[in-house]
Amino acid sequence: SASGDGLSSATVAGSPLNCWRHVDSYPLLAGASLGLSTESVACSGATVADFSAAQSLVPSGTNASQLDAVGVSNRLVSVTIGGNDADFTGFFTKCLSSVSASDHPCADTYTTGSLDVTAASFGSALGAALDQIRARAPQAKVSVVGYLGVSPAAGECFASGRLKLTATDAPLVRSWQQRLRDAQHAAAVGHGAKFVDAFALRSG
Repeated sequence: SASGDGLSSATVAGSPLNCWRHVDSYPLLAGASLGLSTESVACSGATVADFSAAQSLVPSGTNASQLDAVGVSNRLVSVTIGGNDADFTGFFTKCLSSVSASDHPCADTYTTGSLDVTAASFGSALGAALDQIRARAPQAKVSVVGYLGVSPAAGECFASGRLKLTATDAPLVRSWQQRLRDAQHAAAVGHGAKFVDAFALRSG
């Protein structure tokens, strides 16, 4: 069973409508390569709360509680979640809005302290969700699959024109991704799951 958000569903047109779940999503491709029959219930826009309650979709529709798909017959459960809990859309919209190379909209809006609070809250919620998965599928291997890094480890992207990310804001963006990665890792290790670290596979 595959659960999670748009990074797990693939965020391209698919079924159900407005969930953006596609047959070429990584969990379904990985399951096929392992010879497993895999059901994906991942949905674009999902948060940890949508594991245990139906998700309202935009502009219409619902996706059933993702935990409904988890049961004693599951051999493997993958989880990719956290970006929406951390408001990645709002975060990156703000941090990539620089007009000049001297701008720092990210640093003007966020502090390391506020990011720590958000990461801690998410990590606690993910740990509770992993406990629920374990209770429903006690024999399954549970893997928390992290996100790819989407910004450079150092420097900026503003001059290249690829991203409106300045040298001042780049470290904070990278730090925020690292905090989310660390929260995923800690929740997985602390609640009997394996952590698949994709963060270092791409540096932006």
